[in-house]
Amino acid sequence: MEKQSTGSTNDEGRKYEQMAYASLQKKDFKEAETNFLTALQHMEDAGDESGQAYTLGNLGNIYFQRRKWNEARDYYQKSLDLMEKLKDEQGIESSLGNLGNVNFYQGELDVAQENYVKALKLVEQSKNLNGQIQYNENLGNIALQKRDFQAAERYFENVRAVLMSEKEDAERITIVEEKIKSTRKQPEYLEAKEKDAQGEIDQLTQSKQH
Repeated sequence: MEKQSTGSTNDEGRKYEQMAYASLQKKDFKEAETNFLTALQHMEDAGDESGQAYTLGNLGNIYFQRRKWNEARDYYQKSLDLMEKLKDEQGIESSLGNLGNVNFYQGELDVAQENYVKALKLVEQSKNLNGQIQYNENLGNIALQKRDFQAAERYFENVRAVLMSEKEDAERITIVEEKIKSTRKQPEYLEAKEKDAQGEIDQLTQSKQH
């Protein structure tokens, strides 16, 4: 039989969690880390897996802000594992996005892309428009770095479409439209488009169509 934890232990965990949030507001990250770690210990003792999952994510955020990528990734991965166990889709999406950010800053573009694509599918399912903008933009930036300009164009077009549907952020729409224009001017983009067009011409020629 599983050991049943007492409510008082979990209350302690939540108390330290709130203290950690207060420390974050004061930008005292060292104190926030100490309080989150104490909260995590109480939550583990209480068997509060949901509390652990979010506390691990917050610890990851603290290390991310310090640019300690390996530590941030470890905390985010542990958070993701618990979120998946709990079937917390919002938590899964957030953890995947956070891991993608770490991968991106570490230059692991393929892994970052994989995590962002998974997160994008979840925000599409939940109709989270801000999330769709964020992940499409992140994927567009990765595609630019990989010099896959056609993919970059598709992702930035997705960003533009969502922004246009909201009709709220004219400045951001202008910025993404400039990105699209810049992408279309790249020699590799023009070359790829020319090859696609030539392929279509060849197919039409073979089928004797004009």
